[in-house]
Amino acid sequence: MKVTIQQLQDHFEAWYNVNQVSREEVMTVFDMYHNRQWTREQEWDLEARGQPKETFNIIKSLTRTLVGYYATVVNKAQVEPTTYNDITKATMLNDILKKEYQRSNFDTVDDDIKTNGFLTGIFSSHTTVVPTGEVDMFGRNERGLDIIDVSPDTLVLDPISKKRDYSDARGIFSFKWMDEQSVKDEFGKNQATIDKLDAYTNAPNVTETEYTYRYDEEFIGKYRVDNMYLIIHAVFGGESIFYCGDIELTRTKIDFNPYTITKVIKSNKEEYYGIFHEVIEPQKAINQALIQLQLLVNTNKVIVESGAVDDIDEFTDVIARVNGVAEVEDLKGISIENMSQNVLDQYTIIDKAYQRIKTVLGINDAMLGEAYAADSARKTKLQKNTGYMTLRYLTGPLELFHKKQATIAARLIADNFTAHQILRVTDDITGNRFIEINKPMLLPKLPPELSS
Repeated sequence: MKVTIQQLQDHFEAWYNVNQVSREEVMTVFDMYHNRQWTREQEWDLEARGQPKETFNIIKSLTRTLVGYYATVVNKAQVEPTTYNDITKATMLNDILKKEYQRSNFDTVDDDIKTNGFLTGIFSSHTTVVPTGEVDMFGRNERGLDIIDVSPDTLVLDPISKKRDYSDARGIFSFKWMDEQSVKDEFGKNQATIDKLDAYTNAPNVTETEYTYRYDEEFIGKYRVDNMYLIIHAVFGGESIFYCGDIELTRTKIDFNPYTITKVIKSNKEEYYGIFHEVIEPQKAINQALIQLQLLVNTNKVIVESGAVDDIDEFTDVIARVNGVAEVEDLKGISIENMSQNVLDQYTIIDKAYQRIKTVLGINDAMLGEAYAADSARKTKLQKNTGYMTLRYLTGPLELFHKKQATIAARLIADNFTAHQILRVTDDITGNRFIEINKPMLLPKLPPELSS
């Protein structure tokens, strides 16, 4: 039964509402990673006191560490033959995948996928076939893979799905803002259809689809205004459907989901969250301790009774100098309290919070290169191995994601790559070989007396 736009809108709203708490945490973690850690009210208070809006961004620091580590450990899938007869096929497929990964800059895209997964708990990408703009020697269009990361805050997932790889889901939604010309180019629509669309309208009426959530204001130039449209992509019931508001733009039949989704954490409730789920509050505590340290930058507090000095402003200026000598009326009316212990207490808060964060994430000093110089090589090696074993909670889902993504890529290659190519095939038995694929059979040209 063909699903209607109204039914898709109902599914979008219902699925969104179930995961609303998870989505709110995702927005919080994204803000912290991008150093948007103070609210507007807190920023105003800090500015009023003349304090810098300083943070110690533990979330960004450890995310970069993990992305760097996994870039050298788990970065793409490898096709392995199951039988002797599959050796050539597997090596050919590996060669094509390697070339397509290089063409689509997958190494960089994969770093973004990992970053999003660590922050939100969802590894996500979209893989499709696009024309390269070139033709082979026989005039056939060459095609390539387009692999992009999909920010999880632009996805709406099926809450019924229970599997880590999302293979049991009924569908998925994603959304993005597109300008008028891009809508015409991608969906082949004329101006009459465009005129039916409502520019800058947040049809689902949720936070993440609001235009100002991603952009500060409308694209307003000196002479014209760019109309932007919220385009929703639904993969549902074996169909790929794009729509804007109540207007359907395109609908095509598909036999697989172009989105690769893998959840990092599996909960007993319908929710998802990243590895920094327990780190949000310690990060706030670290930021508060930094602000207190700014206030305690002078470790001596001077208490002055009324009338003890002639000019309190001049006394304040002189007492702050290293070699300052201040003249006072009554020395008994002045007392100095040492605040060094309060400063040490704030540093203790920062250090303990940082240690708790590393313990929760399964990261130790040896992995970060911060082991004590006096530690033996054996001890350091043991600590590193322990940390790597603890990171299995990330390694498993990441391997599953790359396996699913490579399966989609291989399927698209088999179904859509029809242009002539010469591939290098390397195996342990015969070494390097070059094989032609998709070469049409050329019939010999008959002599004139036989061609009639």
